[in-house]
Amino acid sequence: MPDQPFAAPQTTIACPFCGLCCDDLSPLRGTDGLTVDSHGCQRAENAFTAALTAPEIGPRINGRGASLDQALIHCAERLAAARLPLFAGLCGDVSDMRGALRLAAQAGGAIDHRNGAALISSLSVLEEAGWMITSLGEARNRADLVVLVGNGLSERFPRLTERILKPAARLHATAEATLVEVRTDADSAVVSAKRQPDAAASDALSGANTTLLSGQLRDFIGVLRAHLANRPLDRDPFPTAAALVDRLTAADYPVIAFSAADLQSEPQPDLAIRALAALVRQLNESSRAALLPLGGADGESSAHQVSAWHTGFSVRQQFQGGVPRYEPRRGDAQRLLGTDEADLLLWISPLNHEPPPVTSVPTLVLGHPGMTLQREPEVFIPLAVPGVHRAGAVHRGDGVALLPLAGLIENSLPNSGDVFARLLGLLEQAKRPC
Repeated sequence: MPDQPFAAPQTTIACPFCGLCCDDLSPLRGTDGLTVDSHGCQRAENAFTAALTAPEIGPRINGRGASLDQALIHCAERLAAARLPLFAGLCGDVSDMRGALRLAAQAGGAIDHRNGAALISSLSVLEEAGWMITSLGEARNRADLVVLVGNGLSERFPRLTERILKPAARLHATAEATLVEVRTDADSAVVSAKRQPDAAASDALSGANTTLLSGQLRDFIGVLRAHLANRPLDRDPFPTAAALVDRLTAADYPVIAFSAADLQSEPQPDLAIRALAALVRQLNESSRAALLPLGGADGESSAHQVSAWHTGFSVRQQFQGGVPRYEPRRGDAQRLLGTDEADLLLWISPLNHEPPPVTSVPTLVLGHPGMTLQREPEVFIPLAVPGVHRAGAVHRGDGVALLPLAGLIENSLPNSGDVFARLLGLLEQAKRPC
């Protein structure tokens, strides 16, 4: 019998597994069970399959089966005794982040997202210099030239070209945008022309012009800005820069897209992003242009947005007496673990089944039921995956839209909202003087 659309209230669903949050996916029920039509997106297909096929396992304490009550009591006791518990990972939806924030505030802990380094790189530029950015919808409907900066955009956002850059229909432009790639390699400073993204992305980008840099991105942007300002150069190390400037100035609405996660391999990623923002400001002196920062994977946008509207700050906060202190540099989870400032790690990751970092610090995990752990943590509590086992909501990568997530299947995995509520109550009891 052929697959038929899943008889659910929604005939299409949103995908929470990358920052595009594509909302045109279809659940299908066939003879082998429920699957999701991901429209060729390998990232979505892998993530939905991992969640749909994950075993319904129970909690563990030091590798031994335990009840949920026992596991939560153990977590609460460890949090109450910790000097500085670190709440990291944070790969979840809105309700996951709300619960993590409340728990961190009560425990006097620090918080950081798995993608905190990339998030803070972008925020530092916004805070210190400002930038002119656009949304996914505006880029889709108006851009006539899109410059893709970095090597991993097609892997991080497999449907970027199909959904945003070369969609089937546009509201304010009849012709599709022209695509140009600027690719770097921080390891060898030279990009091999043989290096290609996955097959689907290669087909989608087959019409793109590619500039292969043999140097740092911020130096290339500096040369672009010099050409744009008609400043003479003693030596031009980037022969393609002048031609790209001509295309940028000739376009009606050029958009420069990048992912801060791709630029973390640059010697100073903040400076590379700052250079991109300065280039767009310079273009806007005589025409119209915009940056398109691409992020949001692993619930990154939800973590940032929820944190901002709860405390006024993004991630990398430390709570003292329930009051948040924003520490974008010192609050790096890797630094806190490496210096032993944090003495307990609570890894929260119901969306991503990759394991937490291996550390000497005692580790508690509230995570994806299909997580393959490199080392057994002190406590492991499997949680329902938002958008698969339960309903929820996620912020899209550009911060413009909040998308609802559907619960596709029922199972016995605990809901994170219930887990956090119970942990808060148990932590309050554990910290109460006898």
